[in-house]
Amino acid sequence: MNIVDSVNSLGLPKGEYLVFGSGPMSQYKIRESEDIDLFVSNKLYQKLKADGWEEMGKLASNNLRLSKFNVEIFKSWNFGAYRPEFKKIIATAEYVDDVAFAPLSEVLKWKSAFGRPRDLDDIKLINRYLKV
Repeated sequence: MNIVDSVNSLGLPKGEYLVFGSGPMSQYKIRESEDIDLFVSNKLYQKLKADGWEEMGKLASNNLRLSKFNVEIFKSWNFGAYRPEFKKIIATAEYVDDVAFAPLSEVLKWKSAFGRPRDLDDIKLINRYLKV
């Protein structure tokens, strides 16, 4: 899956979203991602909801999300003790062809806090990629 092309095709305003979840791992060819998770500003979340994106129930993380195509939109990224603010994360984003990605350091923090078995596997993969 080409995440950059998929995200660009959505026509989202720059500075209002970033690719999170396993998307950064896929972009850096650490492992493939089956979908695209976007952490967005509250303003963009409300606009997409008004535009007809379907609001889904809460995940185990207690986050509401919007869904359309193979994209899930989150206005909060609260997983366990990891509760980043959108403005702080977007300020540290890494850009690929104008698409903002969460830094791998933030993906590590999130996966460490959430701690599912697949997260623990991903932590090993990211650390190997970063040669930590």
